[in-house]
Amino acid sequence: MRLLTDDARIEKNPPEMVRFATHLPVFDLQVVSRWGAMAYEHVVDEVGWVGLRITPGTPLPRWWFVSRIEGHGLDDGVNGFRDGALALFDASPREALPGIPFLIRGSFTDPELGAYTVRLISRIGEGRIVLTSLNPDRSQFPDILVDASHADSVHLVARVVQPLLSQYRPLDSR
Repeated sequence: MRLLTDDARIEKNPPEMVRFATHLPVFDLQVVSRWGAMAYEHVVDEVGWVGLRITPGTPLPRWWFVSRIEGHGLDDGVNGFRDGALALFDASPREALPGIPFLIRGSFTDPELGAYTVRLISRIGEGRIVLTSLNPDRSQFPDILVDASHADSVHLVARVVQPLLSQYRPLDSR
């Protein structure tokens, strides 16, 4: 299945027949981070819908959505995860896998976003969680360390699958 788009126009009200066939809903990332899975269960309304180039007949999972990346933590300058870029998200994260980017909320403070972030989970163990920035400017966009006493407050809201620009590849296909 190919989930890329060259033309990321957000449509307000596409025909019902294209929803989850060739189009996915677009949500506000801050709202999704507050509500978690409940946001996807229509506690909040979508901003619109975006069409994707996919193999004909391939259904799109109903737990996938599109949102604009917020912050600079995933932006390494080449991977397409720029602040404001549209990206594909999977709202059914099963487990935290090291090296996989996630939308995460918890009792930590991201210097840009506050109580949520878009980062890689690079290490889990010794009671600590490290939310890793890919941005080379570590003075402005540092890793976020969550100690054991706050580890239970970390919630995986959604896995970041890929940016929606055809010149970029996913970080990982898991």
